[in-house]
Amino acid sequence: MTGLLRASGAAFCILAGATAAHAEGVITIFSVPFSDDTLPTSINADGTIAGYYEDASFAYHGFVRHTDGTITTFNVPGAGIGNGQGTQIAGIAANGWMTGTWTDQNSVSHGFLLEADGTLMKFDPPGAVQTRVGGLNDKDQVVGDFIDTADQEHAFVRLTGGTIIEFTPPGCATARGFAINYLGTAIGECSDGGQHGYLREADDTFVEFAPQGAISTLPFAIDHNEDIAGYYFNGVTIHGFLRTPDGTITPFDAPGSVDTTAYGINEKGVLTGDYTDANHMQHGYERTPDGRFATFDPQGSVETAPAAINDHDTITGSFKDSSSAFRGFVRIEQ
Repeated sequence: MTGLLRASGAAFCILAGATAAHAEGVITIFSVPFSDDTLPTSINADGTIAGYYEDASFAYHGFVRHTDGTITTFNVPGAGIGNGQGTQIAGIAANGWMTGTWTDQNSVSHGFLLEADGTLMKFDPPGAVQTRVGGLNDKDQVVGDFIDTADQEHAFVRLTGGTIIEFTPPGCATARGFAINYLGTAIGECSDGGQHGYLREADDTFVEFAPQGAISTLPFAIDHNEDIAGYYFNGVTIHGFLRTPDGTITPFDAPGSVDTTAYGINEKGVLTGDYTDANHMQHGYERTPDGRFATFDPQGSVETAPAAINDHDTITGSFKDSSSAFRGFVRIEQ
């Protein structure tokens, strides 16, 4: 443990540009004060949102948007303030613990875990020269990946007590870790000449998978039942997919799309992601377990990018406005 992490700024009131009912949801827009771009990455069970923002120097800073709309900003001590440096939150758990990546003034990245009381733990897998964190579960187990001294990329899981388990799925040369569920099952992408998805159980058993025709598979979210959401590229277009625990993979596309991605899934099997239409405009969607879609965009969006969904079907993410600035949004199901 490295001591207490203090907020670098006070709590600020939400900057709401518009709140409007759309596709059976109410969308509220927000930005971190004095930020150039606001990028939410995660939402927990009570609706607290975490992410990061970019300042005028292209440095990153963490933020938390509380359920009353106030925003608290902070930086990991030792994080750099230059281009591409700083603090990026990747996930927030039900108990308020957060994890992410911080990059120092030498542009070396590391992992961190922040407890709800402000206690900060910094970490790197042994032999890491760069560390990237993908997310955490509600047991405060962390998943991510790192580059070693031989310039090879491997995945890792950091257990609740701090033990770090490094791994690369059998037959793969490299691996990245994207998400982990309550049971400790981690998912990510590995490469053996092509890119496949993998599932790693807590007992260190592996399953590799890919939709039929895929040349690149990226699984980004997993629920407690081991339903997995992500997307794949078949050499021409991008499609979303849902993999169920029995191994069945169902590809899907949002209506009117030419490309579809998936980034989030909740315990009810509701998915979120984005799709691109024939006019090259990017929109958000919610997909129910029976395959129905609700599409949405925050007011003023020219590019919508949902990032996460909680069990109340509340979705958060970012969108680009007409000035090319990214702002945050939260969509509450009605």
